[in-house]
Amino acid sequence: MTRLTAGLFSLLLVAHTSFADTARAQRTLNVSDLRSLIPKGSFGYDTAVLDYELTAPNGNTIHLNSCTQVDATKDDDVAAFDYKRLQYVRINCLALKRYSTSTMPKKNFFPPRLTRAFIASLPATAAFLIGDSEYIRQLHGKSLAASLHGLHLHISILSKNEAKVVTDEDDDRYVVVARADFDGDGIEDLLMRIDWRARDAFGAASDLVLLSKKSASGPVSVSWRAPEP
Repeated sequence: MTRLTAGLFSLLLVAHTSFADTARAQRTLNVSDLRSLIPKGSFGYDTAVLDYELTAPNGNTIHLNSCTQVDATKDDDVAAFDYKRLQYVRINCLALKRYSTSTMPKKNFFPPRLTRAFIASLPATAAFLIGDSEYIRQLHGKSLAASLHGLHLHISILSKNEAKVVTDEDDDRYVVVARADFDGDGIEDLLMRIDWRARDAFGAASDLVLLSKKSASGPVSVSWRAPEP
């Protein structure tokens, strides 16, 4: 067994062990992550007052003050270089919309904070997906760590709600935006944003996934993903 394989095996073993320790169920929003968009006031989808600016194709400034205004902004309303920032604020408004219809869970099988082991054990399909349908199909059944084998994977924990995943190709952030029951089964889900950036190119984008875990020994699954723009 190589040193890298042994390390990944150890991470996954720890992850499996930690899943058995259930924490109290929560319905919480990661307010600190959203402060850059919503500096003060309510964090409801309909009530949040945003402070966000984009550039129009003619060079004028677009002031976005609400999520409804964000959702009404079309791709060609902004300059090409600002499209990724429009996508980022769209994803966060979508998170607020999903959170507004969530409920308080009764059970939880997720760890109370992100760990390297937990991130390594996530399904490979939780990552920002780039590639054709055949490539994505091959990811099913694999963990994030297994799918990135050979790309010098490095996982670091930045806070209880944020992890950084770096490979030879990508530099990604995994952020828990909210914890709640999003599907009505009484069990806590994680709403997670993935901020992807190519290390050797100009590519950058964000995605939003809902992670579910139905029992202490059961796998983590991607039960929902933000629709493509």
